[in-house]
Amino acid sequence: MELTFFESVARLWIIFVTIFYFILSWGFFKTRFREILLKIVKAFFYIMITLIVLAVVTSPHRMNTLFDMVVWASAGMVFSLYFFIFPMGNYFPSTSHIWEKSKKFAKPIFNVCLILLALIFLPAIISIVAEKLGIN
Repeated sequence: MELTFFESVARLWIIFVTIFYFILSWGFFKTRFREILLKIVKAFFYIMITLIVLAVVTSPHRMNTLFDMVVWASAGMVFSLYFFIFPMGNYFPSTSHIWEKSKKFAKPIFNVCLILLALIFLPAIISIVAEKLGIN
């Protein structure tokens, strides 16, 4: 099945953002560019959400592909927010105001992505547990 333009761009963007966050985790949040990096992270997130919405709007008949994309975007956001954004306030006392800004931005996104992933994987987890317990 061929991907639409917005699906392709959104998938590439998710990969790019995850790699970008991985590079940031090497310590770039410890530098004087923390405020700029936080703005870049916010911009990346809004672009990713816009691309996913455009993919849904332009091809609503392809929900399986879009569903996969939303799962990967949610997993990527949970991973990147938990490991790269939330620890930012732990480095220096001077980052406390940046930490508060990032926490206000990231905490709701993190919670929504976690809930979304839990709801997506809940039926699979229930069926695996039921199978192990012998419940049909």
